[in-house]
Amino acid sequence: LLFPSWCEGFGWPPLEAMAAGCPVVCSNAGSLAEIVGDAAAISDPDDIDGLAEHCLRMLGDIPFRERMIGKGFSQSAQFSWEKTAQKMARFYARALCESHSSGESDQGGAHGRKVSANRYPTFQVSQQPTQQRSLR
Repeated sequence: LLFPSWCEGFGWPPLEAMAAGCPVVCSNAGSLAEIVGDAAAISDPDDIDGLAEHCLRMLGDIPFRERMIGKGFSQSAQFSWEKTAQKMARFYARALCESHSSGESDQGGAHGRKVSANRYPTFQVSQQPTQQRSLR
């Protein structure tokens, strides 16, 4: 995958390519360098010669390409919807408890429920087996 983006919010296309075993050449714009880590060949989006050299190396240097594919599988495995859901649940629970402990309490709100600032509610994502899905 050649992905010479100037502006990228997260980097789904390179992440999906790595998960599918496709080697990646991309720019270092936005979050791309963080998302792909060392599992892709990276250049500045304006460095056309650098991007082209990375593409030629990916095509011609089979051991390099195979290493990048292996690293891509490992890097993409760090991302999952389950991890995202768990992190978001912890974030919201922490935010809810902090807002109540900082005096923003509304005495239980519309539901008449009080939240203790000393204990964070815990949330769990179902551990039931699911079909393999695209990261999109």
